[in-house]
Amino acid sequence: MPEGYFKSISEVQVKKGISNLDEFDTLMKRRHENAVKYSSFLKEHHKYYVDEQFHKDHCFLKYPILVKDRTVFEELAFNAKIELGDWFCTPLYPVKDNWIEWDLHEITIPIALYLSKHIVNLPTETKNPEKVIKFVKNNIDQLI
Repeated sequence: MPEGYFKSISEVQVKKGISNLDEFDTLMKRRHENAVKYSSFLKEHHKYYVDEQFHKDHCFLKYPILVKDRTVFEELAFNAKIELGDWFCTPLYPVKDNWIEWDLHEITIPIALYLSKHIVNLPTETKNPEKVIKFVKNNIDQLI
């Protein structure tokens, strides 16, 4: 490890962390409520969704969906001012190519490769999930 890799937390970070704890329960509730709304909408429209059995113990930092063309969908979202997450955009984040250097062979990870080309993440912290759902509904043909 580089010298100085481990550093202590600053006073500013401590204060921010403590103040964020006051809102933690509210934030977790909002994330869960938004995930329920997203799942309900996607299920109703026969698209992939996070099954209800997984909602109970999931914190939903983001909500994953599958799209036909991630680049196209991301551009549509950008234009609609919908902030998507890009988690899992590569099977070995942040490495996007030359996986052989990591002893990772494409032939051994076909599902991970497929998903990394088609997954995007809806925001769960939004106070306006209806805007996100409207965007998804307007672009439902883009979803798998």
